[in-house]
Amino acid sequence: MPDRRSGAFAPGRVNLIGEHTDYNAGLALPFAIAEGLAVHAVAREDRRIHADARDLDEHDDFALEGPVPHTQGWRAYLRGIVAELQSAGVTLPGATIEIGGNLPRGAGLS
Repeated sequence: MPDRRSGAFAPGRVNLIGEHTDYNAGLALPFAIAEGLAVHAVAREDRRIHADARDLDEHDDFALEGPVPHTQGWRAYLRGIVAELQSAGVTLPGATIEIGGNLPRGAGLS
């Protein structure tokens, strides 16, 4: 199997005005900051997803066959993405995924 890697970075944001109004059709003035979240994935030969949330020192591992089991917290986001892609007919390879970032917790950043 060829080495298949992928990565992405999403910057954090700060709302200068309009906190909690942007999703209620109100005015907001957000801007991106240098801190953010990075995700790196490497394809695996098996049909499993193994994910490491480096900032939390937590892990998740599940099979791509059958229904994706429900869970809580950050794992629910990952499993939800997998379930939605599969329900749309996307055939996913297994993957080892590292998730990490440098957004300070509790600082009012998203």
